[in-house]
Amino acid sequence: MPALQLASPQAGNIPTSVPPKSAETTASVLLLTLLRGFQEVLKVVKESSDVCPPLKSAVGGFLACVDAYQKTAANHEEMEKLIKRMEALASPVARRLNFCVHIHRLTPENGETGE
Repeated sequence: MPALQLASPQAGNIPTSVPPKSAETTASVLLLTLLRGFQEVLKVVKESSDVCPPLKSAVGGFLACVDAYQKTAANHEEMEKLIKRMEALASPVARRLNFCVHIHRLTPENGETGE
């Protein structure tokens, strides 16, 4: 059986220089990797904890919360755009409603003077 050979930088298979990364980027990548690993461990715990139903329920609930957070966190920018759009649409409607209420209070037909 042939011996296992590892690639070496001299063979040209592996780049000898890696572009420098900022400490913040490295830390965020490490944290993301750890969180994904932890999530996978919890999935295994959930699937293998049939002997302890409360543990299975707790882990399953936690994983559902993590999943919901990940789905909504990805859409944060879109939610901000939607809020701004709703505010832009609501402003003219609110002004029109205030105008109508003000006019309604001042009409002589309803007997009110607006005071």
